[in-house]
Amino acid sequence: MAEECVTLAVAGRAKPQWLTDADLAPLLAAEPAANLTEAAATQHIQTTLDFLQSQTPYLESLARQRADALLADHRRVREAARDIGSYEVTPCLPVDVLGVYVLLPHAL
Repeated sequence: MAEECVTLAVAGRAKPQWLTDADLAPLLAAEPAANLTEAAATQHIQTTLDFLQSQTPYLESLARQRADALLADHRRVREAARDIGSYEVTPCLPVDVLGVYVLLPHAL
């Protein structure tokens, strides 16, 4: 059994653009400039959770891609060790979302 945690980021909701790993570093290092009111924060978080739910096909596709990559890695190790046997990797769907962060521009 293997478990993997992947950090994902998306820009926009109407026409979402999933960001690359290279785009993540500045977002992860971002420092908050201000806080929203509780009502505004709740609204943005709920909107984001709704959006995330609409992205289930994308997330499941990504999970399948990650499972395929893990299987390929496993095959290479087994072949290098001249190990025999059967093995398979299947994603556990639906994916678990461990956290959601909403980053907004300072000037709204």
